[in-house]
Amino acid sequence: EFNNANRWKKRGLAKIPIRYEVSVSARSSLVNVYADGSITVHHGTSDIGQGANVKVIQAVSQRLGTLFNPNCPVDIGSIRCGELDSSVLPNCTFTGGSTSSESSCEAAQDACDTLIDRLKPILLGMAQEKQEKGEDVSSITWNSLCAEAASKSVNLAAVGYCDGKRTYQNFGGCLSVVELDILTGEIEMLESHLLYDCGKSLNPAIDIGQAEGAFVMGVGFLLRE
Repeated sequence: EFNNANRWKKRGLAKIPIRYEVSVSARSSLVNVYADGSITVHHGTSDIGQGANVKVIQAVSQRLGTLFNPNCPVDIGSIRCGELDSSVLPNCTFTGGSTSSESSCEAAQDACDTLIDRLKPILLGMAQEKQEKGEDVSSITWNSLCAEAASKSVNLAAVGYCDGKRTYQNFGGCLSVVELDILTGEIEMLESHLLYDCGKSLNPAIDIGQAEGAFVMGVGFLLRE
């Protein structure tokens, strides 16, 4: 209808399905827990604006929180990422390929699983002591658990690893409405709708930003370069 009513401007609809195979890269992470409950994580991804540090912190918070019932994530304010340094984590590969954050999170959670195995006996002992005294077991906190573990000389540093030996498919799609001035060649994008199947998102704000940024980059490649 619009095209019939306008001689010099025309509109079109583009629908593009996407399938993209990615390879997960090998990467390691070091998680250090301190007696006061604070945590430092060293991981093998350079945070260049894609939110890798935030995702790794969230992954550590959630995984260590599974120690408690009900699940209670560790306060992310007590977790920080250390500097990327090959003297701490050797042989990490380059950052890229759309899976760097993912593999660093997996490696960090692998380290957390080792820490959980070491902390569980301490937690059970504290819970038993509380029960014998008639005290509330739920009063045990992450900070008190770490203090108790440190006092018993439990190793609170662990290295985790993601071996990267797998590939999988990404799926998505895009629909755009575009208006073209056939005299000047000027193009105006009226609206675009993006769909990306990312599974369970650890941080929707970051993932949406990555999808939108990729779309804008693609538009630039197509129309400006």
